[in-house]
Amino acid sequence: APVVLLEAMAAGKPVVATDVGGVRDLVEDGASGFIVPAGDAAAMAGRITQLLQDEELRRRMGQRGREIARARFRRDVIADQYYAIYQEVAGRREASGT
Repeated sequence: APVVLLEAMAAGKPVVATDVGGVRDLVEDGASGFIVPAGDAAAMAGRITQLLQDEELRRRMGQRGREIARARFRRDVIADQYYAIYQEVAGRREASGT
């Protein structure tokens, strides 16, 4: 689930996730973690092994994930996004007279 990915990223952990749902909206493949094809267990195992064997890569990806989580998913950022959507919808309603 994307929430689990976001929690891991916020904790500074690199992630390995399958390419489903909104994963690409959260994970920068090769920067904050790895995205592998859904159902490809060998690719998943390979990326996990790569992270286990490379401490510097884990550190770099974890740091980037934390930066992404903080920049995109803070409460104030989310609130601003919801407000912008609300304003857009309200503006459309006023323009259409409904």
